[in-house]
Amino acid sequence: MLCRECSSPKHSPLFQVSAGSLALAFLVCLGVSVLGGWLLVGVGLGFGFFALWGALLFGGAVGEIALRVTGRKRGMQMEILAGATTAAGMLAGWLFKALPYQHPPPGVPVVFPLFPVSPLFYLMAGVAVFAAVSRIRYL
Repeated sequence: MLCRECSSPKHSPLFQVSAGSLALAFLVCLGVSVLGGWLLVGVGLGFGFFALWGALLFGGAVGEIALRVTGRKRGMQMEILAGATTAAGMLAGWLFKALPYQHPPPGVPVVFPLFPVSPLFYLMAGVAVFAAVSRIRYL
């Protein structure tokens, strides 16, 4: 018999993530999500509605990588890690696409929008973050 406090899931070793493995998972997931966000925003936006499937796969892959790096640990810390790195990767992908790589012709001003203007970008980012968090939560 266990008391209610001892049998709660927060004491389970499944939810106890060390700081070292959490930091390693953050670095790995951030690297993967920046690469994936760059590919998804650079190539995926051209596919329209089908880009949402790419966002779903991208978010699930980031969540799975976070699980594998930490030894299948779960919990609120892991969900935040997966969601935050996925959102950061999407934002980095937009920044890489929006930055002008070439000098514009003389007389043409360089316009850098403050926020992404495509509503599809926001929808893709939401789907990707949802998929990453869901991969951790609903293993």
